[in-house]
Amino acid sequence: MYNIRKLNIKNNPQAIVTAISYESPLSLISEIEQELSSLFGSDFFGEVIFDLLCSNGFEWNRFMSMEFEGSALKRSSARIMDESELSPLLIELQSQLFASKPEYLVDTILTSQEIAILMSSASNKSVALYC
Repeated sequence: MYNIRKLNIKNNPQAIVTAISYESPLSLISEIEQELSSLFGSDFFGEVIFDLLCSNGFEWNRFMSMEFEGSALKRSSARIMDESELSPLLIELQSQLFASKPEYLVDTILTSQEIAILMSSASNKSVALYC
């Protein structure tokens, strides 16, 4: 299961696909491509970020990206992203998403301690969820 949102951070349109269970959304690429086409239209050529926190945990491979080319994800562009490559605003938005949708954290690989830390850090920040 996954959630897709359209973001526009620093005038850079992009999409973020967030895993919302222990199952990786990467096994549903065709379905994701259809939803991205629906959400953005065939004019979108840009980066799609995958947040795999719920399926990979707070590991080195939490984030990855692929380029989207109008109707398909370019699989050859897939790469793991270090958190330092991402906008701090994006990280905060993801924390706020999980804080506002705690049901996303029920069926994940995260421990109860990791969930508590995530929820605590999100509640200490006030970022408007505009996605």
